[in-house]
Amino acid sequence: MTLGIVLAVLCGLSWIFEGAVVGIVERRGYGTARQQRLGNAYVAAVALAVLLAGRAARPDSPAFALRCDLASAAWTVLFGAFNYLMMVAMGRAMLRGPNGVVWTIVQSGFVFPFALGVALGNTPLTFLNSLGALCVLAGVFFSGRAKDREGAEPSREDRGVREENVASSSSPRLCVGKKAWLAPALLGFLLCGANQCAICMASLGPEETRPTPLVRVLLICIGAFAGMATQGELLKSGASRATGGAKAPPAAFLHKICALYAVVYFLAVFFLQIGALDRLAAAGRIAIANPLMLASCLVGFGVYGALALHERQTRAGLLGIVFALAGIVLIAI
Repeated sequence: MTLGIVLAVLCGLSWIFEGAVVGIVERRGYGTARQQRLGNAYVAAVALAVLLAGRAARPDSPAFALRCDLASAAWTVLFGAFNYLMMVAMGRAMLRGPNGVVWTIVQSGFVFPFALGVALGNTPLTFLNSLGALCVLAGVFFSGRAKDREGAEPSREDRGVREENVASSSSPRLCVGKKAWLAPALLGFLLCGANQCAICMASLGPEETRPTPLVRVLLICIGAFAGMATQGELLKSGASRATGGAKAPPAAFLHKICALYAVVYFLAVFFLQIGALDRLAAAGRIAIANPLMLASCLVGFGVYGALALHERQTRAGLLGIVFALAGIVLIAI
């Protein structure tokens, strides 16, 4: 059980890299939409290569089976589409607001699958988990009241890129101004809830017909590309354009960070997340897996924001994190 807890915490910490990448590509002028297109292409290529190699070497292994029922496949593709749109909305918010606060708001969308479980009748509604859901919503409320940038002091290069990107944005709904980050952050919160509900629905089918992990990754990437096709004006990333009259950022860095993103993604899914779920399930404590991942992710990203981005938390920002963590614990009990 101890190893399962450690793996769950490490998995949550690995998600910090995902959020950090979004902030980095926005500040450097690439845009989350571009990073997601390239990142998903890398992930799909690796998954397909592993699947084909596995089937050639061990054709009878369940790990490389191609099973996939229609309902689970459809929900998994939908998850990929919602996840892509969530990342782009989060990138827009991170470009203009305090990254740590934005991350807390978006990740708080995990409360939606709890509500879905209650609605479907497979999650009992108790006083504690109801209080936990209210705490999560309170966390979103207080995070939304956090000050712009939380006192962050970005580098001169990042600040110049950000200002040029914001000035070049054509979306009137996301115009520059006080709390310009809040609307896309709340949109990311809703999309996070939608993608978590979709992946929960994908897990409701019989275990023997659910997509294997590699097939699931490929379906998620297909969903991401579908999400790109439906991306609306509100989610267009101004940072994906060349910044004003400045020279476009070199593509080499984006390729490197997307390749690293694919490596971290696979290590997190196949060695940390699956390992944590298997060990905690064997110990009869599967219910604490996702809360552990979420809690370590929220705390870790707050530390990252403070140390790497110099974002100073105000009382509202701290209250947002505290309420979100309290809600995670209460829902898990």
